[in-house]
Amino acid sequence: LISMIPRDELRRAVYRLLSSAVNRVGCEINHILEHRHLSGTLQFVCGLGPRKAVGLMTSVRSKGGRLEQRCELITKLGMGKNVYINCSGFLRIRRRGLLRNAEDTDILDSTRIHPESYDTAIA
Repeated sequence: LISMIPRDELRRAVYRLLSSAVNRVGCEINHILEHRHLSGTLQFVCGLGPRKAVGLMTSVRSKGGRLEQRCELITKLGMGKNVYINCSGFLRIRRRGLLRNAEDTDILDSTRIHPESYDTAIA
């Protein structure tokens, strides 16, 4: 049956399905950095695409190999503001080990809550 579907139509359907699934679940970027075979999922994150996903992975690897907070996407990696706004809600950042204190990290970075909504989530 699958051979009866035109290749372009099948490709578009698979792309939509992967985009929907990845954005519904989100991506834990440090986990992807540790397991290179998962890096293909980043291209389906809203706001990235294949070139920006590869650029993001290359940037992170060249600047330490890990992210501790979402804001480092802008401050450490120089990601553009519009790209950050589009993709940050779908990228989760979890730290290894236990937190030393409450100021150690923004716990909301490990959720799918968009950084623009942090104030509302805390209230």
